Amino acid sequence: MTRRLLRFSGVLGAAVALLGSTLPAAAAPAPGAPAGQAASVPAMATLAARGAHLGSVASVAAAHMIPGVSMTAFAVAPRVVQSAQQAALARPAVATKRATTARASRAKARVSGSPRDIGRALSSARGWGGRQFACLDALWSKESDWLVTADNPTSSAYGIPQALPGRKMRTHGDDWRTNPATQIRWGLDYIDDVYGTPCKAWSHSRAHNWY
Repeated sequence: MTRRLLRFSGVLGAAVALLGSTLPAAAAPAPGAPAGQAASVPAMATLAARGAHLGSVASVAAAHMIPGVSMTAFAVAPRVVQSAQQAALARPAVATKRATTARASRAKARVSGSPRDIGRALSSARGWGGRQFACLDALWSKESDWLVTADNPTSSAYGIPQALPGRKMRTHGDDWRTNPATQIRWGLDYIDDVYGTPCKAWSHSRAHNWY
């Protein structure tokens, strides 16, 4: 009886130590990773391996079980590991959802005033105030002088951002021919996708006379 108690105590101690090391601190996010994505693939693999190891320790402990001694700790431990894995996997999805929601909120923001005022408000909502808006103002003053109905008969470019062809802007609204906010939202997305910032788009325009 004493020998079996000693053997079980040793196994139980090893399991408790392993459980304490199963939930490591979150790894630092990789450069460029979405906010909240702290768990790396190697860290998840390690977590899974430790969970499997803990299960094997539980099996050994069960073989040396002494009547009256509870095995609850061994039954609960794998569930703790699984919950930690699920939480780590959920963090990137939550961060992505928040970023998508933020962009949608900017797109639906109510704006009013002159086309330039609308452009300033929508540009600032993206973090493009100050110098970046000055570049945008210079760019679109050159392209269309902020006229909603600016039409280039030789190229079919249309509107404030001089979309080529103008119908491209229908992706942002059926009122793309007359609504400055629709045209500006399309133009800002175009600049973001192609150049990254208004100042880079303006630099390209000065060098090539188009953007």
